[in-house]
Amino acid sequence: MQMYANENIRHLQRFPNQMLTNQSLLEIFSPALTHLNLSNHLHVSEQLISTIGHRCPKLTHLDLSYLQIHDSILIEIANTCLDL
Repeated sequence: MQMYANENIRHLQRFPNQMLTNQSLLEIFSPALTHLNLSNHLHVSEQLISTIGHRCPKLTHLDLSYLQIHDSILIEIANTCLDL
């Protein structure tokens, strides 16, 4: 069962940590998403973060503050989200 109608979500910001699981984010990520704030969501896996660029190529704002992410993942996101 899909939790969200992801085709209509454009902005995702300021959700309580317990609401954003890896599974719920997979359901939310879509090509329509333009704003994503995962700041302080330390439980989100680096593997999931590595998919952001391919799942959300229209991002114009991305906040990954306070997350430990390898440079190679940030480069991959930058190379696939050309509007960042």
